[in-house]
Amino acid sequence: MNVKVIEGCISCGLCTEEFPDLFVMNDEGIAQPVLPQVPAGKEGEARQAAEDCPVSVIIVE
Repeated sequence: MNVKVIEGCISCGLCTEEFPDLFVMNDEGIAQPVLPQVPAGKEGEARQAAEDCPVSVIIVE
């Protein structure tokens, strides 16, 4: 399973606060995945992050 953050992130920090193992803020203050592939056992968290994102820019495939 892969995860990415598409254009439109508003830098709210929700994903990085709730799921720090999966997301970090880059130098521009935009969320990005720690790794493009979701670690084993974290698939549910990745899906929850996508669902919780207020601007729906987290894509899980």
